[in-house]
Amino acid sequence: MASRHPELHAVVAGAPSAAVWPGIDFTGRDTGSSWTLRGRPLPYLRYGPAATSMFDGYKTGLATLPEHRDAAIPVTRIKAKVLLVCGRSDTLWPSCPMAEQVQRAIGPKVTILAYEDAGHAVFGPPIQVRAAAYHSLGSLGGTPEGNNGARADAWPKVLAFLGD
Repeated sequence: MASRHPELHAVVAGAPSAAVWPGIDFTGRDTGSSWTLRGRPLPYLRYGPAATSMFDGYKTGLATLPEHRDAAIPVTRIKAKVLLVCGRSDTLWPSCPMAEQVQRAIGPKVTILAYEDAGHAVFGPPIQVRAAAYHSLGSLGGTPEGNNGARADAWPKVLAFLGD
């Protein structure tokens, strides 16, 4: 959104991506682009060949991004300051490496909060330990404690960033 809306002043993304991807279809069929613009699908990056897991599909697909630049999110157009929150133990996709790609592309207006023992559930307010959802926090990498600890640390920073 921020690459297409220069009027935005602040952007926060949890487990961010540097590319447009296809939707997820666990039967292996190509779903096409997961994003559209004015009703038309955006170019997307295919999962890598011979992927053995979802993470591997994203990781090997990401390696082909230089040959498919039209699938890259045009982050260099972003005028807003950007806060990216990622988990280094993300097992769905390489969110921290993609956050770092964004930072390399647009520089000092990007802040990354990266957490070692957190995965794809790194983003959002912390969840009460007794809540049913707490135990699934580690299902896409990291541990419930690591993801919840990252959320507890990052959430006030996200709110302060947006408040500024």
